[in-house]
Amino acid sequence: MTPANEKVPACACSSLPYAFYPDEAPAGFIDSLQEGVYANWCRLCTCPGCGSLWAVDEWDKFAVQVVSRVRDGAHWESAAESGRKTALVRSRGGVGVEECVWKDCTGRRVEGSAYCIHYLYAGGTRR
Repeated sequence: MTPANEKVPACACSSLPYAFYPDEAPAGFIDSLQEGVYANWCRLCTCPGCGSLWAVDEWDKFAVQVVSRVRDGAHWESAAESGRKTALVRSRGGVGVEECVWKDCTGRRVEGSAYCIHYLYAGGTRR
């Protein structure tokens, strides 16, 4: 908690997308977050400026990090997974009109892929 005489730092949270890769973050943004709970290679953080919650993937040489806005702190781990999928779709240019090629799937293909987000993500694609 910030003392009454201490100014709360300005933040960029309101201008940031729901999910993004760390290299797309404003300089110093991730370092400014206050760390909270850790689970499954991800940490829940709080913006000291506005109190927004963010799920930040831990660095791992075999995984792509994503920063995801968390609206409900009780379900932050599922918000982190949803954010990873959102960042992946955005990085690929969105969702097209053609159907996924997976048998019996009627989901729409992610641009530049033959699969919908469900099967593209399940196959290990992260960016």
